[in-house]
Amino acid sequence: RKDTYGSQPPLELLRQWIDYGGWYDRERAMFKQILDLQMISAMGPPGGGRNELSQRFQSKFHIINFTMPADKQIVRIFTKIADQKLHSFEDEEIKGLSEIIASATLKLFQRIQEEFLPTPAKSHYVFNMRDMAKVFQGVHRASKIHYETKDSILKLWAHEALRVFHDRLVSVHDQTEFKRILNEEMELNLGVGYEEMMTKVGKEETRDSIFVDFLKDGSYVEAVSVDELKEYLEEKMKDFNAKERKNQLNLVFFFDAIFHLCKILRILKLDRGNALLVGMG
Repeated sequence: RKDTYGSQPPLELLRQWIDYGGWYDRERAMFKQILDLQMISAMGPPGGGRNELSQRFQSKFHIINFTMPADKQIVRIFTKIADQKLHSFEDEEIKGLSEIIASATLKLFQRIQEEFLPTPAKSHYVFNMRDMAKVFQGVHRASKIHYETKDSILKLWAHEALRVFHDRLVSVHDQTEFKRILNEEMELNLGVGYEEMMTKVGKEETRDSIFVDFLKDGSYVEAVSVDELKEYLEEKMKDFNAKERKNQLNLVFFFDAIFHLCKILRILKLDRGNALLVGMG
């Protein structure tokens, strides 16, 4: 953060080390040299609590800038990634979804970047192409045994978009806004809205879908019955308590708890999956 005079003291200290190899110790009136040190830095564009770096400081580095690929290139990349999986399906409509969902993912990603900007209170609202790749990582878990229609793949795609983008949002307002954007982009690019893809609970009630890989022989499928999930988790808790005599678990598996457990398990099952869990109490 810049001070009253527009300078950035911590960066000026780093610049002084680059120029002179160390700093003066004002108490001992001697120069301290820092040896055998290399500096590699990374920076993002100004905004979201980030300030512009001075040209004086930037001039000390060899700067490498990676530009964002063109939209056509991004769509082509993710079309190839999706095609590796969907081409093995028997249904012709599923085979033809690769480019469609690649384009829809890019449009959704661009809307999210425009609508959910990072702020000091939401500094983690930073989205990049890794997030797009994670959506396709989830789609790659589809099995042609359990996914026989176009709508089943689109429902899985919508679920993965929710898990990658929606779960990072910290307020109910932002989450509701994301679902509105997702519904709009699905209607425009996929011909079906997200609201139509939601799991029906009763005659009029709906909820977000839950996909798990522990109900049907390790296949990643939708868990339609919450009671089935609850029964499975309670059985696992009994098995744990039978083995652990000292650390007994006595958990109440209400819907939100079940939903969060399924989200966490999904992340742990993914390659290089990671999550930050914040408990409020």
